[in-house]
Amino acid sequence: GADVWYKVTVPATGNFIVQTSAINTTVSNLLMEAYTGVCGSLSLLSCDDDGNPETFPSANHARIGITGRTPGEVLYFRVMPINAGNAGDFVICAWDTTSAVLPDISPSGSCTPFSSVDISTVSSNRYLWVPLFDNSGRIIAEVYSDGNSLGNQSIALNVHTGQVRSHAGKYFLDRNISFYGNPGGVVRIRIYYKSSEAAALQGADSSANALNLLLQRSPDSCSNDFGSNPVIISSAYGSYGSNHYLQFSTSSFSTYYLEGQ
Repeated sequence: GADVWYKVTVPATGNFIVQTSAINTTVSNLLMEAYTGVCGSLSLLSCDDDGNPETFPSANHARIGITGRTPGEVLYFRVMPINAGNAGDFVICAWDTTSAVLPDISPSGSCTPFSSVDISTVSSNRYLWVPLFDNSGRIIAEVYSDGNSLGNQSIALNVHTGQVRSHAGKYFLDRNISFYGNPGGVVRIRIYYKSSEAAALQGADSSANALNLLLQRSPDSCSNDFGSNPVIISSAYGSYGSNHYLQFSTSSFSTYYLEGQ
């Protein structure tokens, strides 16, 4: 019976997602219901238990996807703990799932650090994918700290000429990103890149799998050129509208490059 209510105004696309997430390990299991109508005369539209795709303590949180609703319509969301032990603070977010509203990917950078975002024990960002932007609100990367306190996290992006670069007989995107600080444990990172960059890479090397690149790490700081040979680390490909990202896990920050072969 310890429920709380929220309302969402349907965006112009008619589509959105509402999701709860943990901010600590205490509140790890919530339920959610979606309703249409008006207060005093509501109809159940959908419900969810355990839909959040992330790991503990968010894995048993709720996620509801809404599609095809009338723009401007107001929907109501009821959130409840699975039991009394799960009553407490949590995060709830609603966002449009249409790719046309996604922030653009940052096209340039000169190694100046961007995005000082609080991912500490006092913030609510430790069990969320936290976007890191340039000064114009264009996305560079995302970090999921998995409970680790990263403090005020910043990154530096370098795009030198915008052309494909080569090193030791291999071709790379002209995009490298440096993360700063000590993760204090394993964190997950997504690095974003544009379709046009992938196409240029494949134009330089027809054998390159430009939509699923290799991820390289280097001890060198953010710069225009390599100071040493980078090392391949394991990563997974994901799409971002018509663009792309690579996701990987790491226990130490470095500078990362995207290689085509």
